[in-house]
Amino acid sequence: MEIPTRENAAVLFLDLQDEIVKNSRTVTLERLSRTAGALSASKRRVLILAGVASEIVVQRTALDALAAGYVVHIAVDACGGVDGRTEDAAWRRICAAGGVTTSAITFAAELTGDFTTELGSATLGIVYETLGG
Repeated sequence: MEIPTRENAAVLFLDLQDEIVKNSRTVTLERLSRTAGALSASKRRVLILAGVASEIVVQRTALDALAAGYVVHIAVDACGGVDGRTEDAAWRRICAAGGVTTSAITFAAELTGDFTTELGSATLGIVYETLGG
């Protein structure tokens, strides 16, 4: 498993449209917006996915990216599904294909690296804000 870094990771936000996001039943719109917004974008080999619906758009994008040779990580707390059971099935299918499920907070830690720097301190503040909401 390749760990995301600032040098190798890209973040993709999938179908975060108002009319679609309001149908999420596994995470609130407010939390989804906060956690998805905490991730940063770039163009790299490791893809970090976040979006709605987990069972459809996130799963299909993950499986297609894995088949194309990308390393895929899913920020499950920045994704919204239609149903807990079907979302769990999507996570299992993605993992079976070689993807990794984790959290936006884990990515913040991995991408920042050192929380004693100015960037690390700012990132830690975002993490605490995300957890507190």
